[in-house]
Amino acid sequence: MRFFAALAGNAGCSPLAKLTEPKLRAGDFSPQFSVNHMHKDMRLASGPAGAGRLPLLEAARERLRLAEERGSADEDFSVLLRLL
Repeated sequence: MRFFAALAGNAGCSPLAKLTEPKLRAGDFSPQFSVNHMHKDMRLASGPAGAGRLPLLEAARERLRLAEERGSADEDFSVLLRLL
């Protein structure tokens, strides 16, 4: 995948990304961190009073909501790649 080749030379390359790569290549979306848990965390992150508008957070929450709506709530959050 070009995504992982580009990510490898980037500061965003984390140990989690390295753990996720083989699962994505195999099409394995079994949960390490599920969509519904990530969506809950994103809701909590957007809740503090005075946080203001956070467009990136709002976009992530919308994608997570869509993944849940399509039946992927219990799959790994990497399933969001299917929505691209």
